[in-house]
Amino acid sequence: MIENYNLQNSNLQLNNRNLNKSIQELNNSVANINEKIQKEIQSKSYAIADTVVNHISTNFKEANKYANEATELYKKASNSIIYKVFFISLISFMFFTGMAYFGYTFYLQKSIETLENKNILLKNMTIAITNNDRYLLVKSVDGKLHDGNDGKYIIAVDKLGPDFK
Repeated sequence: MIENYNLQNSNLQLNNRNLNKSIQELNNSVANINEKIQKEIQSKSYAIADTVVNHISTNFKEANKYANEATELYKKASNSIIYKVFFISLISFMFFTGMAYFGYTFYLQKSIETLENKNILLKNMTIAITNNDRYLLVKSVDGKLHDGNDGKYIIAVDKLGPDFK
């Protein structure tokens, strides 16, 4: 029985050693696998980072190119707008100057002549006196009231004299 016990004990120790050896081998395998995974992750992360950086760099280059094109278009458009505004202003100035000249020459000049003719008629017009000693008072250019015999420009009838009722 002791022998049997010793034999079993020795078998258990052997199994225990084998088990410890297997555990040690598994631990080494796990360490090796973890090391390989870390190396793979690092190599792939570097590749992914390089790809992302290259993609971002390409996008920035394209954005810069488009910004430069937009700047050139803006410069061309602003130059074109400045010239258009200048020429439209010049043509408008010439048009309205011509309108003013022709308006003065034809329309305004005739209007002035017509008004002068009416003033001459008003100067020569005599105011009829309805009663022997009553005068029609009128407002003249200087704004004072005058009788109709002093020859001033007559603008409008202001009121009748104090004797009129």
